[in-house]
Amino acid sequence: MASQPQRRWLHDLIERIDAVVWEADPETFQFRYVSPSAERLLGFPTEHWLRPGFWVERLHPADRDRAIEACVAATRAGDDHRLAYRLVASDGSEVWVEDDVRLIRNPDDAPVALRGVLVDATSRRREEAVFRFLLEHSSDVITIIDADGVIRYESPAIVPLLGYAQDELNGVNAFDLIHPEDAPLARETLQDALRTCDFTQPIEIRFKHRDGTWRWLESIGRNMVGGSVGAVIVTSRDITMQRRAGEAQKMEALGRLANTIAHDFNNILFVVKGHAELLRSGRAPGTSLQELIDAADRGAALTRRLLSFSRRQLTQEEACDAALAVRELVSMLRPVIGEAIELSAHTASAVADVAMGRGVFEQIVLNLVLNARDALPDGGRIAVTVESVGSRVRVRVADTGTGMDDATRKRMFEPFFTTKLEGAGTGLGLATVFSIVTQHDGDIEVETTLGGGTTFDVYLPLAASASATVLVADDDELVRRVVGEALAEAGYRVLFADSAEAALAVEAGVDIALLDAHLDHRRRSDLGEKLRLRDPRLRVVVMTGLPGPEDYEFADAVLAKPFAFDELRATLARVLNDR
Repeated sequence: MASQPQRRWLHDLIERIDAVVWEADPETFQFRYVSPSAERLLGFPTEHWLRPGFWVERLHPADRDRAIEACVAATRAGDDHRLAYRLVASDGSEVWVEDDVRLIRNPDDAPVALRGVLVDATSRRREEAVFRFLLEHSSDVITIIDADGVIRYESPAIVPLLGYAQDELNGVNAFDLIHPEDAPLARETLQDALRTCDFTQPIEIRFKHRDGTWRWLESIGRNMVGGSVGAVIVTSRDITMQRRAGEAQKMEALGRLANTIAHDFNNILFVVKGHAELLRSGRAPGTSLQELIDAADRGAALTRRLLSFSRRQLTQEEACDAALAVRELVSMLRPVIGEAIELSAHTASAVADVAMGRGVFEQIVLNLVLNARDALPDGGRIAVTVESVGSRVRVRVADTGTGMDDATRKRMFEPFFTTKLEGAGTGLGLATVFSIVTQHDGDIEVETTLGGGTTFDVYLPLAASASATVLVADDDELVRRVVGEALAEAGYRVLFADSAEAALAVEAGVDIALLDAHLDHRRRSDLGEKLRLRDPRLRVVVMTGLPGPEDYEFADAVLAKPFAFDELRATLARVLNDR
């Protein structure tokens, strides 16, 4: 038996709880007790609740038979039960409740009471109704996928978009319907979304329509409830037409580019053929041979520009000549940007390299130039300027186009946001620029005026300077000599050590320690840890000639002998940039 203080505490708790605690007769369902919250729930005094038939009378007509039958059946079976139904309040409004009911028995196992808790679920039901409405009327397909890729829900938009009935794909693994070339990206993105609750990386994939054709989808997945459910909500929309339009635009641009290239090459061939005929006839002027060489150089430069422009993948290059890349890219784009647009490049006389591969750098400039072109429907000017500003390189793309209002400016870097007509763009150009710039520790600033043009300033970090000091520690004299010569040629200041003792004797001022993994014939040298303890800013690169995994947690990078000098220089540049 509870003590008097315990009973008082329990009574106070029931009186104050924001739910209706009740007891009723198990045969008539007449309330014997209701807590004060009952009056707030329906607007009736608590004494009204105790009248015979009150509960049955206040049941919503559409739920009355179902609720009574369920309660009677559970009571006869002797089961505790939970019901959701509507009650009608004193003002005639509907109130959704969730009723958690327990059957109370006496020592003889006979039912003596029903006790329960009524919770107001009206607000949650309304929110669910709004969410259900959005799901059922969204033009995008909303899918719930579990951690294994199995589809657990598809919104009604699946019917017009992909031809399947709404429940047809429930239980099907989504990866069985994703194009094999796109499945690895989709799997990787799903795992990233499961690991990170705020992950929202958009991807483009091909998904099989019910008729067997492939449809391009833009899909964004988001982790449900911080990952505790182990599922991802994916929103997808059909971009098949945009992809086709994009391919058509590419073909048109390639056609115009081919015409320009053919014109340039015909000019080069004309010069070559003309001077070759003059040389054969013996009537060639003294400059003909040089003219042939110059024409060959023009052909090589044109080929180099084409190869550079065609490289769209992210490369492993660690440095890019920004000025040269801009000049060559702008030269390539002039014939295809549109006759009504004046595209110019301005590069300072001395511009440092930027710390990224050329292919990645070109993506930034290309997307900004194309964005500027779209802001010039009636023609105008686009100027690309490159110069060193302090410890960074600034790439400025300025146009005389339509500019942006405040609302557009606030959303310009959002994935899929576009002001273009439907089918004319994906809204990923500026989002791509922003992603690349931030991933490379850069910054981007925008100045724009509606009707007055837009200027994008992109600030990128400089490539690591090759004036750093490198300590080469290896007990093989030939290795020390050849590595040292390669580093000196690249502009590094090089120090040498033939043992761990000699390396530890080197005074401070070393930027990178390039160490043999088994210096002094030890199985694993601890020289790197000792040097790092002396100078925490020191970068350590390990050279190893033995196969198999090793423990080099202290190292910033590991080079497997034999390695190419390009790999060596790229590795040193990378670790210096990370410093």
